[in-house]
Amino acid sequence: MDFGHTTAIFDFAYYYPLFMGYLWIIAALYYYFHWEKKDQSFFDEIPRLASYPGVTFVVPCHNEGDNCRETIDSLLRQNYPEFEIIAVNDCSTDNTGEILDDLRAQDPRVRVI
Repeated sequence: MDFGHTTAIFDFAYYYPLFMGYLWIIAALYYYFHWEKKDQSFFDEIPRLASYPGVTFVVPCHNEGDNCRETIDSLLRQNYPEFEIIAVNDCSTDNTGEILDDLRAQDPRVRVI
């Protein structure tokens, strides 16, 4: 019996996935070292424009007394020049309202609803 064709088919079924796996690994390494490994410090700086459009962050706060200060402080540390934060106190039963009022008194970019 001649099994030449079946041997070739089995060889193809075995070696083709191995070859393609190596090809994918090589392509992934090329992508990583060519694109991902480059200096990405230009992402940290915003481009210099004549004027910047205003941006509004809306932060819903319902019983978030433990987290709202950290969240709004993080937003205030953004380096975008023209933004405001609207914190929505959604009928909180904890100390969220007092914390939001304190944050509003500290920074004029924070508004509380």
